[in-house]
Amino acid sequence: MSEKTIDLLLIEDNPGDMLIFKSYLMDSAAETGFDFNIVNAATLARSLEILSGREFGVILLDLTLPDSEGIDTLFSVRTAVPEVPIVVLTGVCDEGFGLRAVQAGAQDYLIKGQFDAKMLIKSIRYSTERHGLLMELEKTRKKEAEISESRYQAIKKLEAEINERKIAENKLSLITRELQTIFMALPDLYFKTDSDGVILDYKSGREQDLFAPPEIFIGKSFTAVLPPAVADLFAKAYKNIKISSPMETVEYKLEMKDGMQYYEARILPLVENQCVTFVRNITERKKAVEAIMASEKKYRDLADSLPQVVFETDINGRVKFVNKIAHDYFRYTPEELESGLNVFDMLAPGSREAAVAVIKNAVADKKSLYDTGSEYVAIRKDGTTFPVIIHSNLIMSDGVPAGIRGILIDITEQKRTEEALRLKEQRDKEILESRVSERTLELRQSNEKLQVEINERQKIQHTLREREERYRALAENTYDLITEVDIESRFLYLSPNIKDMLGYNIFELVGRYYYDFVHKDDLDKVKQIFKRGFRNYKGEEISYRFRHKNGSYVMFESTGKIYQTAANQLRAVIVSRDITLRKQMEREMMKSSKLEALGILAGGIAHDFNNILMGIAGNLNLAKKRLEVPEKAMEVILRAEKVAYKAKNLTEQLITFSKGGMPIKKILSLKDIIIDSVQFSITGSNVACRFSFDEALYFIEADEGQITQVITNFAINAKQAMPEGGTLEVSAVNVTLPPDDKLSKSGGRYAKILIKDSGVGIAEENISKIFDPYFTTKPDGTGLGLATAYSIISNHNGFITVDSKVNEGTSFLIYFPAHEGAVEAPKAALRKDGNYKGKSVLLMDDDETVLLPVSEMLADLGYKVKIARNGDEALTFYGMAMDEGHKFDVVIVDLVVQGGMGGKETMERLLNSDPAVCAIVSSGYSNDPVMADHAKYGFKGVLAKPYQIEEMHEILKHVFGEAKI
Repeated sequence: MSEKTIDLLLIEDNPGDMLIFKSYLMDSAAETGFDFNIVNAATLARSLEILSGREFGVILLDLTLPDSEGIDTLFSVRTAVPEVPIVVLTGVCDEGFGLRAVQAGAQDYLIKGQFDAKMLIKSIRYSTERHGLLMELEKTRKKEAEISESRYQAIKKLEAEINERKIAENKLSLITRELQTIFMALPDLYFKTDSDGVILDYKSGREQDLFAPPEIFIGKSFTAVLPPAVADLFAKAYKNIKISSPMETVEYKLEMKDGMQYYEARILPLVENQCVTFVRNITERKKAVEAIMASEKKYRDLADSLPQVVFETDINGRVKFVNKIAHDYFRYTPEELESGLNVFDMLAPGSREAAVAVIKNAVADKKSLYDTGSEYVAIRKDGTTFPVIIHSNLIMSDGVPAGIRGILIDITEQKRTEEALRLKEQRDKEILESRVSERTLELRQSNEKLQVEINERQKIQHTLREREERYRALAENTYDLITEVDIESRFLYLSPNIKDMLGYNIFELVGRYYYDFVHKDDLDKVKQIFKRGFRNYKGEEISYRFRHKNGSYVMFESTGKIYQTAANQLRAVIVSRDITLRKQMEREMMKSSKLEALGILAGGIAHDFNNILMGIAGNLNLAKKRLEVPEKAMEVILRAEKVAYKAKNLTEQLITFSKGGMPIKKILSLKDIIIDSVQFSITGSNVACRFSFDEALYFIEADEGQITQVITNFAINAKQAMPEGGTLEVSAVNVTLPPDDKLSKSGGRYAKILIKDSGVGIAEENISKIFDPYFTTKPDGTGLGLATAYSIISNHNGFITVDSKVNEGTSFLIYFPAHEGAVEAPKAALRKDGNYKGKSVLLMDDDETVLLPVSEMLADLGYKVKIARNGDEALTFYGMAMDEGHKFDVVIVDLVVQGGMGGKETMERLLNSDPAVCAIVSSGYSNDPVMADHAKYGFKGVLAKPYQIEEMHEILKHVFGEAKI
């Protein structure tokens, strides 16, 4: 009984070949489980006619037909039915020709006269299964795209709901606190309880979600009527509510009539000694999340099973997805490949330009299918290259190219085969020419044959002697170790450098077994390759550990060559290279790569966190101005605002760690920064601190966050140097250094900071290394703290000295140049200035949590505010305003916009349309060069998120010429 019936189109004009192929297919049906419905066509025209009216599972195609010949025949059939797998039948014994057929779209090719029925069936099975796998992969990708779109729409809908809820809450500000609390959410069940969780009243939207009848739970606590595990969660939540938690959320599951159900409970304080609890059934949401995760896993498992690299990028080439084998091909970690690495950077320079040109042409023509199957040269992380073929197509979204999807195939072995064939042909040609020449010479000079043979033999003997001497010289002077062993692995020869590499004399090893010196963990691997080499006459490259005479192990990289002696004995020549140092360097490079990835992550977190802080701080600013409450409530808001700006210092430290941090400088007083940083660093330890400061300590011009990080790093080091406790002396004084001072180079006024501990001290041999990146003497240290501090001090034109004695302590002296200009008086209380009323501001930011408070802050200052969420909107609004004759007085743009045009490009386009544009740049990522040197890019001012309304007011006054910053 056949497992499967396949409709097969046989395109063949030779009746004899046709009968053979049909007999192969019919005879193999019972054995293989395949049954074929065979349709025959003798010409290309007839084939295309048949294909237009009927579907086939596979096509067997002879490329030489009466009305078509060669690869053009394949192109014609492939164009007509791109979805059907094609196996090419050719009478040409040319692997290059067959390879071109596969590159042109055939699934496989067979040479007539060189295959039997089993090989034909195997080729058909392979072609149909591979084609089906690719089709299934494409369906899965489409399904994932649909799921991603639905998830995006759900998020947008949730954002809209959140915005509507905020508007509703503002409109209901005069309603009592009880109503405000009840309508914070839209629950299915509502319970009113006392502060211990005893149920006083309830409201039920879904009776089937009640965990017990009302007569049972009214007057009892949740902990008394719910299962023990769930009861413990509610008990902990009510305890936190008593302590002062504004809201507690409990997620749990119960076995109900409908089966296991999942619930989410929100507990909020209502009035004194009373709470409300809202319970929502989230079972369907749980199931939806699990379904999405299962679908994602299925797609990735399918892609990971393929032997080729499957990839997807955005339209600029940044990697969005790769399957598992890509990590082996390119030797990047999964995090490196999927963290924004550009796929074009994974091609060698010549191939990179070619690939970019192909994509640009396809994007310009908006063609999802374009010239594919081209050869390129790929480049690995370590710089090595290998040849590949890339099949790809554009991902279209609403008719617009949105990304690239494709498959990359390593053709290294194919290239090696082609090169081997070329060399073989060349050698055969040379041998043939040599034989013809020798035969001609024999015919012409038969009377001198004996003398010629004697001369030739003498020349051969001389050549052999020269070759022997040359190879001996090479073996005895190479840096690699050359050994010869027999089939049992006994040493027969060792090059003289064995003494330098492994410490042995040659006579100590000759006759001993190679295996005796291989590390036990590598022995099985070495034996397998050794035996396989003697069996196949083929050497392989291997890395393993080999014992030195002193007992240590050296990492070897070896390759071998098998040959047969005149006595028919097998020998192996092994060339080994010491790669111990290279392996150590690779491990160090891996450590550096991980730290670099951590730095990139820190920078990204800081950017997003600053946007969140901007929303918090902005709303607190507005609350201070608008909330008419007693003084104690105002104190709470001021404390919350101060905490938000302390968090800003944390993000600035993250940015400094991520890439060194170009400082955004302002005039600072060091005293408060030093005291806060040191006290924060030694909190919880048994270290005592003594402070001392000059009365009129010089001001400095510096980045506050980075200076805080410097003081914190040194204070933490001092605390760690005194594990049993001790005294930390911290002082800051004014000094004037002479012009010939060697450290400052030009002398002048400096603020000198002393941080002195009484700890274990630093060994003399390590003092010169403590500022080197990655140098550390701590088991869990990274070696980055002092290196980062040194970099920050240098970026501020300062310098540092260190003095330390073992078991006595360490002193660090830090010098910062004093600010030479005038220092502004503290800022006066903010007031609404009538001069600004009516001035227009275009505010661009992609984060709603920033847009709302900042727009209201501007409105409070008397400005007319227009909001744009990306660069394209900002350019449109600015152009419309210019056309109407009343352009915006100032533009405030966010530097980074997710998925859209950011502030830098927006400013370039604004300057093209209006060279007199007045603009301010803002960002939560202060490390960007635009933030450090905003005037270079045409901006009049800079606002680092988060910022206060006073800071924004001062910047605007500066831009309008009413104050200096």
